[in-house]
Amino acid sequence: MIFRRKKDSVSDKKVTKKDKSKTKKDESSSSDSSSALSEFDLLFARCASAASSIALSLKAVQKEADIEEFVYTIEQVSSGIEQASKKYHPSPSFATQLAQFALQLEAYDKNLQHHGKRLGDVFLSARRRPALAQHNNRVYHELKFILEAALPQKELDIAPESGGVTSTRKRSLGQLTSQEAQAFWKKHFLDLELEMVPWDRFLANYSSATGLKLELADEILLKHVLDNDNIGAVTPKELNSFWKAFGPIEKSLQNVKEIYKQKWFHHFLSVEEVIRSLSDQPPGTFLVRFSRSKSDAFALEYVESKGKVRTVLIKNNMPHGVSIAEEHNVEKTFGSIHQLIQHYSDTLKYPFHSDLLHKNWFFGDISLVEAEEMLFGCPSGTFMIRFSDTGRFQYAASYVSKGKDPLSPGYIRHIQIMKVPSGFSMTLPGAENGSNSSTTTDELSPFASVVYPSLPKLIANCRSIFRFNYDPDNVPRVRLAEFIDGPPSSPGKPVEIEGPGTADGVGVKLNLHAQVAAQTLASYPKGSLGWQVVCDQFKIRMLGNRVLFVICDGCGWGPKPREAAIRAAKEIIDQMSDKVVQAKMEDTLDCKHFLLRSFNLAHEAILKGKEDIWLAGTTTLLAGMLLQIHPSAAADPAIPEWALVCASVGDCKCFVWNTISKTAVDVTQGNRRNLRDASDPGGRIGPFIEPHGHPDLRNLAAYFWPLKNEEVVIAASDGIHDNLEPECIALTPSQAFQKLSNHLLQRFRLPSSLPAPQTPSPPSSTVPTD
Repeated sequence: MIFRRKKDSVSDKKVTKKDKSKTKKDESSSSDSSSALSEFDLLFARCASAASSIALSLKAVQKEADIEEFVYTIEQVSSGIEQASKKYHPSPSFATQLAQFALQLEAYDKNLQHHGKRLGDVFLSARRRPALAQHNNRVYHELKFILEAALPQKELDIAPESGGVTSTRKRSLGQLTSQEAQAFWKKHFLDLELEMVPWDRFLANYSSATGLKLELADEILLKHVLDNDNIGAVTPKELNSFWKAFGPIEKSLQNVKEIYKQKWFHHFLSVEEVIRSLSDQPPGTFLVRFSRSKSDAFALEYVESKGKVRTVLIKNNMPHGVSIAEEHNVEKTFGSIHQLIQHYSDTLKYPFHSDLLHKNWFFGDISLVEAEEMLFGCPSGTFMIRFSDTGRFQYAASYVSKGKDPLSPGYIRHIQIMKVPSGFSMTLPGAENGSNSSTTTDELSPFASVVYPSLPKLIANCRSIFRFNYDPDNVPRVRLAEFIDGPPSSPGKPVEIEGPGTADGVGVKLNLHAQVAAQTLASYPKGSLGWQVVCDQFKIRMLGNRVLFVICDGCGWGPKPREAAIRAAKEIIDQMSDKVVQAKMEDTLDCKHFLLRSFNLAHEAILKGKEDIWLAGTTTLLAGMLLQIHPSAAADPAIPEWALVCASVGDCKCFVWNTISKTAVDVTQGNRRNLRDASDPGGRIGPFIEPHGHPDLRNLAAYFWPLKNEEVVIAASDGIHDNLEPECIALTPSQAFQKLSNHLLQRFRLPSSLPAPQTPSPPSSTVPTD
């Protein structure tokens, strides 16, 4: 570990014009202030321009899809920026914050522009919409920090045009047309400053209101319904839709399960996927899905005549029933959706059933170009099955190839899958228009001429190239080997090391059986507060055939952040090493869910026993596990394989170093978004968001990477980044390498033949170390 030196805080004093009678020094200071004001004007103009462009893009598709939350966010941004530009207090810290916000808005705008005329289809797609929703969510949260820094608290609380707390609460209640849902929100969430409930808080109150003890499978199902955009929160609109579709609340989970098990129910299919699925079905075939154009409705699609698919909206108002518009817009009401389907059984004859549409590897409406963008940077063997972009073939597989050389980085390839009378067969790559795939067929030749009875059978037989299903949340579902309790050397007694010890590394230069090692370093001046009170903490626990690790970097100096880091690290280790938890961890997704749940418990542990929550500190957090893959999920069942699953909030980093190819992968790539401000880690747990001390979860994310026997997992606090990142130290990678190589050789006893840094060629899944 390397501890970074925190920057001194900067006071936010308002800049005023200097009097003519001031000294030349004061006149120089005034000139600097004028320059600063010009910089702020430019930054506000950038924000306003990006917001205006985003608004135009959204307006163009507003009638096609339900994007009210997106439109509301950008309206708040536009009005908030206008307010802030008139009343802000200039300071270097606010300039950095505003510059970062401008970059976020510009990235959001660029993403919308990238989709062009297909933007409406993107908002209607459950597989493509979440990326835009997460952009929108980040902007929404960052706006609050901008307004807090720019406006007095009194104005922030009451001004509707600034997105104030009072107006937010009124709008939240206004979106809840169900009286029961409104009463639930008033009771549990009226204190919120933002128009959304953090997922963990919603789940706790839902469990209390229903009296249910929720299993992990229940939590995942509810999240699929209530937070399908994966923003980590529940909005009033989503809660209202949920209530109307599955109410009353005490029966809602049971009603969700009942609907989800119906063969005719297909969750969040897009219009394009519906048409592709039903176009060759006989008249009378039907399905039901969530509507993306009307949030409080289901969409019923049925084949009216050969090749003609008709859509009808079902308005939800449970527990009072559902309704449908018949001829001449006459509304007919039924007690439930089951009764409605039964009533029209002469038309709705054949429920459309397809396991394919619900496979975690199927991404029906994703194009070739989008597939390449999504797979970029994924490990070799990551794949997806989708509808083909061409008319000749029904499906296509996109995957990250291993490459000719086992040590070379992979690249993205596409294979056409044709539906034949007896099943499915693959064709050679490059047949799909626009493909940039290599024509090399070495790894494909054993499978190209074989006919498989189904797509799942095809994937199972091509396990050597289709290893890991692509997952938008970074963690595919991979079956794990059964948990073995306790290390082989000492059954039942987990081996643990922890630190950091002292700032100069005494007491933590550990090496356990050449498998686990830890090192602490500090860049603070000796004798300073940062050197005396080390706020970084780490714990490593070996659990039989699994390894658990955690790093916490307390934010700031002194006892408060140090205590927060110690409490969080202990809570994570204790929760994740519980034998019941480990026994339930059957695949990598289970591991991800348990890790994220433990993050919430770590936050609560930091606050525990504090009469005043603001006496507690905050900390960034990285926790993960090394897990043995089940032989049935391995490329070769005879060779043991491992996987890394980790989660992070803040700016700690995790790397995988290959000792043969001398390359490294930043598994947590992208978690350090604000390179301009070292004091902003991007997220933290502990009391941060006023007035209730909620954690800052802006960059909370989970990660996955498959591991080879020759690879080493390196976890580090952000000091590694801030002391070695070329942009932070103002050196090129080659210069930094020359300057640091001798020091690294001596300090860490590395091999004398360190590789010189190189520039990777996309879409390689590895990056060189510098």
